[in-house]
Amino acid sequence: MAVRAFKRDIIRISGPVHGEHLSAMQKSRKIVVRDSLWYKKYRFKVIYRATSDFKQDTVPNIVAYKKNLTKDEIKLSNNIYRILQAPKQQIQTKYQGYVARYRNIGVHPWHTCTVYLDTEDNYVMYKMMVGGEIESEQEILLLSELESDK
Repeated sequence: MAVRAFKRDIIRISGPVHGEHLSAMQKSRKIVVRDSLWYKKYRFKVIYRATSDFKQDTVPNIVAYKKNLTKDEIKLSNNIYRILQAPKQQIQTKYQGYVARYRNIGVHPWHTCTVYLDTEDNYVMYKMMVGGEIESEQEILLLSELESDK
């Protein structure tokens, strides 16, 4: 679990304080009914916009969190890998000449970046440790689970 990997950095753990807090975290996600899980493994999906704040602040937290999980527990979309691997280039504008601004090539603010998680425990821990401005969150409810409720 991720807690063991961050034991030097963790001073105190204050996860969902009570049931209402956990319930509020869970209510922000949409339920999606499907035949199978995403990539046949992942029940939870967290979607971000590829804004500059996401690239600078959230992506490093995602990478740090990912290091503590296996590939069966978490999956990152290709856009996140593009952000991590993209060379930075200096932008030249028409009026200002060369500016000290840099951008990632190929991933723009209107693109989405997605993180897939397998269990609710990993999902809740992810939300507490990574943060960031989330565009939307989804959880799969399988058709077979609906049929078994009858």
